[in-house]
Amino acid sequence: MGEPPRAKILRFQHGTAANPWRFNEAEFMEKMDGRTLRRANGAMKDRKFFSEQINNLIANRKGASSAACKVLMAIAGKNPEMLWEYWNIFEGLLYSEGFDSKFHAIYLISALAGADNRGRIEKILPRFGELLENDSVATASHAALRLGTIAKAKPGLRNAITDMLMNVKGKKREESRNALINGYALDAFERYAEFMEKREMKRIIEFAKVQIKCKSATTQQKAREFLGKYGR
Repeated sequence: MGEPPRAKILRFQHGTAANPWRFNEAEFMEKMDGRTLRRANGAMKDRKFFSEQINNLIANRKGASSAACKVLMAIAGKNPEMLWEYWNIFEGLLYSEGFDSKFHAIYLISALAGADNRGRIEKILPRFGELLENDSVATASHAALRLGTIAKAKPGLRNAITDMLMNVKGKKREESRNALINGYALDAFERYAEFMEKREMKRIIEFAKVQIKCKSATTQQKAREFLGKYGR
């Protein structure tokens, strides 16, 4: 299977916020505030306004693209059928060179996982695996986190996703950076921990124990918290 069609986008040349890989960026994208929900409701009723959200996402206009992504994520939760005709665009963004476009695609595609009944997520999953190995810690971290969202929505992919998250290597990254991404893997595991079989949870507990001695203080703390919650 060849590479999917690429969306025509502008390259992202700057950071949207200081340290965009931090968890507060994930919280910003995932929190559906009142304004976002109102805009989503408006877009579902007004095709022109809906098209503006798609165009802003593609054009990558600084804050406008993030706002558009959030609106489209809200629509994914309410009326995902509106978005499927744009799947090739979202998929293309996942292959873009700029961080922002990949960042938005990671969140939007994973937001559609629960509504996918045509195997689209299964086909795109290897790309998420590639992003885990991306030189950018920001890209890899957000891909790891949102794999947890996909695993929660897609029971048949949980084992494969667990394997992916437990084997992040990033050969071109420093060990401390890989350790940081493992912290996001722990965050991802939390998202579907309640659905795990005992054998699978045992593997993850062992993974968490290893992170206690990793080279990221943040991940060490996450590992201690994870083990305090699930390690008994």
